[in-house]
Amino acid sequence: MASVAPAVNVNARLLALDGLRFVAALAVVLYHYINRPEAADFGMLGAITQFGYLGVPLFFMISGYVIAVSAAQRSPWAFLVARAVRLYPAYWCGLAFTVAVVFLSSGKFPTLAQLLANLTLFNDVLGFANIDGVYWTLHAELRFYACVFVLLVLGVFNHYRWWLTVWLCITLVHLFTGQPFFMGWFISPIYSPFFIAGILFYLMQRGGYSWFVAMMLPACLLLALWRGFDVASSFIVDVTLLQRCICVAAVATFFAIFYCIVRSQSDKQVIVRTDIAKPLIWRRVLPVMGALTYPLYLLHNVAGKEIIDTLIPFIGEATAITLTVAFMLLCSLILVTYLEPPLARGLKRLLQGRFFPVLFFAVNRRRANIQ
Repeated sequence: MASVAPAVNVNARLLALDGLRFVAALAVVLYHYINRPEAADFGMLGAITQFGYLGVPLFFMISGYVIAVSAAQRSPWAFLVARAVRLYPAYWCGLAFTVAVVFLSSGKFPTLAQLLANLTLFNDVLGFANIDGVYWTLHAELRFYACVFVLLVLGVFNHYRWWLTVWLCITLVHLFTGQPFFMGWFISPIYSPFFIAGILFYLMQRGGYSWFVAMMLPACLLLALWRGFDVASSFIVDVTLLQRCICVAAVATFFAIFYCIVRSQSDKQVIVRTDIAKPLIWRRVLPVMGALTYPLYLLHNVAGKEIIDTLIPFIGEATAITLTVAFMLLCSLILVTYLEPPLARGLKRLLQGRFFPVLFFAVNRRRANIQ
């Protein structure tokens, strides 16, 4: 039997994932900018960035790992508070930024109902369109968080083997039959293999390469490869067989990189804690890159395209895209440094304070009774 490693400290940072997350975010940004339908032909650069959308499933794999680390060490309500504080403050800032840029550039403004619905992130349930199309990934994340929260409340989150097996089996059935038709209401069937893989990599880091991981991870990989091949046509115009194969190779590379990172972490070869003396690039640069990832994703799409379209007549498309990327990075740094922290502190105080004592008590009491 593999020796069990100590549980991952929630305060620890796997810095390699910070860098990986930033690369994924930048890939998505360049995909949206360089591969716009009306964009000029950027030759080889455009041929590379057309695969940038694959940063999204990589995000979901990282999310599976990070959420497993977070949930394993928190009560249900503490987990929910941590996720809300992580998700909403930056999202509200990003939403305000997008609305302001669009209004200033084109005079368009969402209806009050659409704006309020988007602020909740439940606008899809309420029947309102996203103000920025990239917000669909946040809905997928919210559903994932909700499922983890339910598992925590029921006291079964640490029984990974049975619920991961059920989840993967239902995903497999849904992808081939479309049933159960309501699966998408609760969790994304298309991206489930990536969420599950992230959790499995956490289990590998925590307890070694067990027989369960050895069976489940290849199954997730095969499903992910198939989805990578199948959905390429949704993101690449007139997709070719070669392009589909490149997508498959990219997904396989994600799994390989993640495997190497997790195995190296287990062997204490990859940076885990920021308080260990390491080169400056590890201790300082990568955490900043990781912190910029979420706001960069939130800010870049609609607002960035508006800025690019405004600048093109004056400085040309290549320069406009370059300056817009730099501007988005600067805005992301401002958001994460000055705007998000006070909002996050206020939201955390609200959720942990006297406004929610009954819910806080009920959820934790329920968990204590089950355990």
